[in-house]
Amino acid sequence: MSNAIHPLAPQHLPYFIAGADGADAMFTNVAILLVVVVILIGVFYLHIHSLPERLAHRQNSTQLQLIAVLAVLALFTHNNALWILAILLAVVRPPDIVSPLNSIARSLRTLTGSPEPEHDPADSSGVNLGTEPNVDVDITGRAAPADKKKGEADIGKPDASTPRTLERDGPEDEEPR
Repeated sequence: MSNAIHPLAPQHLPYFIAGADGADAMFTNVAILLVVVVILIGVFYLHIHSLPERLAHRQNSTQLQLIAVLAVLALFTHNNALWILAILLAVVRPPDIVSPLNSIARSLRTLTGSPEPEHDPADSSGVNLGTEPNVDVDITGRAAPADKKKGEADIGKPDASTPRTLERDGPEDEEPR
């Protein structure tokens, strides 16, 4: 058999036609390009999904954990409403409703003459739960007087720390019908 090329065969074949040895340069190039494009699309998708968290970090948002949870839920459930809610929480600062309420509580405490509550660093609610030794607590959460036994607190009678505005306005001797 002779190694001569057939006279009708072209002298040069394009690179996308596989050679006789099985090497396909076009297939290799397209496979590498496809892998790179898929990775870049995935990085872009995850970058967009982390946008609410990055905005919350940058603005030092108080709802950072909520925003992060919403972004992760949106990522895994493909629920766009959660992602939109997360980005709205990251961009829009919620109004401060705690400061005015604390100011109102301080003003009412000043007007009624009630003492400032002692705050335990472990308990942010400010209510005495009776965790201190030898302290009884009545229904309102205040420490019961030491001279009374547990369960003998005067529930219906006002004391010095109870505001007088809770009393009835009207005749006391009238019976309900």
